[in-house]
Amino acid sequence: TMSSNGGDLPKVEVRPDMYDAYFENNELADAHVQEVLAMEQSDTADATHGWAHVVNQGPLDIWRRAVPGSNAYQFRMVYTVKGVPPETAFYALWDMAYRAVWDSQCAGAGTVEPFSKDSDCSYVRIKFPMGCSNRHMCHFRARRDLSPAGSAGAGPFVISYRSGDHPECPETQGDVTVKSYQDGVVIRRLDDGETSQLTLFACDDLGGMIPSFVVNWLTAKLAPKVCGEALQAIAKYPAYLESKGMKLGDA
Repeated sequence: TMSSNGGDLPKVEVRPDMYDAYFENNELADAHVQEVLAMEQSDTADATHGWAHVVNQGPLDIWRRAVPGSNAYQFRMVYTVKGVPPETAFYALWDMAYRAVWDSQCAGAGTVEPFSKDSDCSYVRIKFPMGCSNRHMCHFRARRDLSPAGSAGAGPFVISYRSGDHPECPETQGDVTVKSYQDGVVIRRLDDGETSQLTLFACDDLGGMIPSFVVNWLTAKLAPKVCGEALQAIAKYPAYLESKGMKLGDA
């Protein structure tokens, strides 16, 4: 895995037996969740670790660093949402059908195969600027509520994402497949009890030759746009569920 000081990307290994193990005994899923949590707790986003602070817009901060020898960039995004419990954010970000509703940059999203209530295979298609192919992601996801015993809803809540292949998740013709190496989000309740803090990590190889203007667009335009839409969507999630006759945790 990538250390907090940077380094080589972990290899993405796609083996059927790996994912059998992932979803049958949860060991790999648990390891990936703990890795995301460890990054949130230990990784220092400053220049000495190769990070550039590229966005500071109100409740959103974004840091970026290149991964040498690859087309990958690692992003660390921290944003806060007031008046929303962390478990609401947790379930809203897990709900792929809801993402297809709120994410204007999304050309399609959904669950390919649920493995349990806390793990699945999902897909997302992302619209890219004119002249560039859209991107396709096939993720194996796991989520964990790590609230201490007797402290329901305290968090932290963690979601991990890893690339994989699934026979029912082929990329759309013309799209380019993104490889996600260390993606995830940690959601915490801040001390005031009324604010949730989300720390997102993305380390993706976008595939193909990526012009510098696209990298700058991803950082300066796309990430703040999607995060802004996500903040609004999280706040509206209870009303969305009510309109569907559902309750938190059903999706």
